[in-house]
Amino acid sequence: MKNKKAIINIFDIVLFALLLCVATNKMFHLFLNQAVVTDGSYFSDIKAYVQEVLGTNELYDFPYRVMFKTASIIMNFCGSAELAMALTITFYNFIAIIITKIFITYTTKAKVFSTLATFGLFFASMIYSDWFASKLIGYTYLGVFSPNPWHNGTYMAARPFMILSFIFGAITVSRYEEDFKDKPTLKVVALYIAYALSLLLVTMTKPSYTIIHLFTLAFIMLFRFCKAKFANFKQSLIYAICYIPTLIELLGQYSGVFTGTTARGEESGIGIELFRVWNQYTPNLPLSLFLAGAFPIVVLIFHFKSLKNDNYYRFSWQLYLAGLLTSVVFYEKGFREGHFNFAWGYMCGLFIVFLTAFIVWIKDVMSLMTLEKTARVRMICMLAVQAVPMVAQVLLGCKYFLYLYRGGLYY
Repeated sequence: MKNKKAIINIFDIVLFALLLCVATNKMFHLFLNQAVVTDGSYFSDIKAYVQEVLGTNELYDFPYRVMFKTASIIMNFCGSAELAMALTITFYNFIAIIITKIFITYTTKAKVFSTLATFGLFFASMIYSDWFASKLIGYTYLGVFSPNPWHNGTYMAARPFMILSFIFGAITVSRYEEDFKDKPTLKVVALYIAYALSLLLVTMTKPSYTIIHLFTLAFIMLFRFCKAKFANFKQSLIYAICYIPTLIELLGQYSGVFTGTTARGEESGIGIELFRVWNQYTPNLPLSLFLAGAFPIVVLIFHFKSLKNDNYYRFSWQLYLAGLLTSVVFYEKGFREGHFNFAWGYMCGLFIVFLTAFIVWIKDVMSLMTLEKTARVRMICMLAVQAVPMVAQVLLGCKYFLYLYRGGLYY
């Protein structure tokens, strides 16, 4: 038995290292081509990032210091802004993959399955086809969206901090009332400091996740505050301290959004109108939502009751709903309206529910041997049904990545 476990562990380490090397290499070449190719292919946001690093950007405001500071430091060594930006985005994706692997392994106790799920997560996309695009929804990506939008470097760079913020958020929101009832231990304080730092870093890289995270936490804390009839005031106040650095950073980033004009001299601000931007890209929103999140949606159908007891799973769907709500309700005024920047929060939530859907599915696989025959057959059938959209979204995601890798247009 020990030899078998050792062999599985070694195989898993080798498999993970191999897939990590291949994935990192391919990601880097995609990001580099997006930065240097100028013939209209490899279309992405990265050229504007390069201009920001060089100090020549005059069209966009990028108050996201982490990615740009990292790229500036790397440029001092490599001498090329394009190469520095590609290396920066690749580096943060590399870190995000490692964090995800550790988290899935920790929560499921699986080895090889956790490795396959990690890379499945980072390459999954929306379900798409030319027929869907031409007949039903208008575009492959736009209006449907994906947990892995390869054309947006700030989203990619923010993911390690986003994943950590989700993990720490799910842990702390389930226990802050107990942790701060009496004087907390140093270990508890360290947990909340790590949480506050991860949330600040994701905000300083791309604030889209922060917005849905704060929306979700505000609702949860307000609900518990009222339910406890204000008896948890002290715990809520101490917990709220974690958000002060992030709120200061967020207010600094968005101060110009609510006043003055955009970089192009247009009116700035946040507007409220249901489906205003989303309707510009898809005539069938319910279908678009399903094509983007088919795997986690199907898993939720089978595991709806798990929302009550699984903190990670419940928190992930709360974030998804917050992302969906903000993208449906709000829009940016001016030329950025068509950019649909509130959709980034929705995609952050989409990525997180994919993560927890993989975890729930793996846990079911790991439980098979503990079930009696009838229950095992029933579980196998459930797993097979859930595996259909999972496999479809991973395989189509690999196809989509290959299409972009060869210079295809993301939308």
